[in-house]
Amino acid sequence: GGVNVNAPRRTFAEVKEMNLGTKVTSKTDKREADYFTVVATITTIAQSADRKPWYEANPDLNSDAKNCKVTSMGDGKWRCEKNGKVYNGYIPRYILRFCATDFTGNIWNQ
Repeated sequence: GGVNVNAPRRTFAEVKEMNLGTKVTSKTDKREADYFTVVATITTIAQSADRKPWYEANPDLNSDAKNCKVTSMGDGKWRCEKNGKVYNGYIPRYILRFCATDFTGNIWNQ
């Protein structure tokens, strides 16, 4: 993804009222991107002792499945769920879940 420098400035109240980011575009529940600019402060970063802030991803950067999840086979090898190939390792893909707040309210993002 990228940043749209011409995106309109919105408040979180406007974002919620306009239902931005809630349009489903496919059967796999992928969300359509809505671009906007907001002036906000990150007020909370979610963390949990039982949930790591990353997932194990396919290490083959030349693959169509480069960001897909891999699963440990228990012997130090990792199997890609998308292409079925086995790898010697993985790349940690970090997921930052946070709450941003402006003067009208807040939104949790991931």
